Amino acid sequence: MAQQGGTTCIDGAVIAVSGALDVWVEDPAPECAGRDIGFKSSTDAYRANDIYFWTNSMTKLQELAVPGSSDRSQILIVGAVEGTPIAGETPYSCTRGTPNYNLAAQLRTNDRDVVATAKSAIPPFSGMGHLILSLSAKIPYRPETTSISIWVRSDIEPPVTTNGCGSTVPCGDGKLGFVKMGDDPESTGR
Repeated sequence: MAQQGGTTCIDGAVIAVSGALDVWVEDPAPECAGRDIGFKSSTDAYRANDIYFWTNSMTKLQELAVPGSSDRSQILIVGAVEGTPIAGETPYSCTRGTPNYNLAAQLRTNDRDVVATAKSAIPPFSGMGHLILSLSAKIPYRPETTSISIWVRSDIEPPVTTNGCGSTVPCGDGKLGFVKMGDDPESTGR
């Protein structure tokens, strides 16, 4: 967990809270590869310099197929996306406006619809602002779950973007992944 800035245009401190790191390792056998762990970045889908423009309604940023399993009972779905207003066209800053605009993201499955939602305001900024929305959901796995997706929405003008890197183009991407597990809470994902 870390957070920085965003309070009345005063730089904050990055605070890291001690904790544990979960590491999921998939069985290396060829018949197991890609069955229980999946991951996708929007830079894979849109290439590094292509820009995804958020709209004022929920739109799908990316989707990831979930291969079927007969011996798994839970699925952990994780996602994170960075939204950045186009540089030089910010709707508010440290000297004008207030951060009453929001970005939102959702994790969805093909068979359950929305399983997690995150919504937040971009903190006031002097130059280019960014907001990372992180989401996760641990739900019962069922064979009908064949895909997961991450959706985004922006309530602000100028356009909010994800992806792209260049002198006038914001950087940042969206990540989407899953880990399927058995009944054992200490399951290693194998």
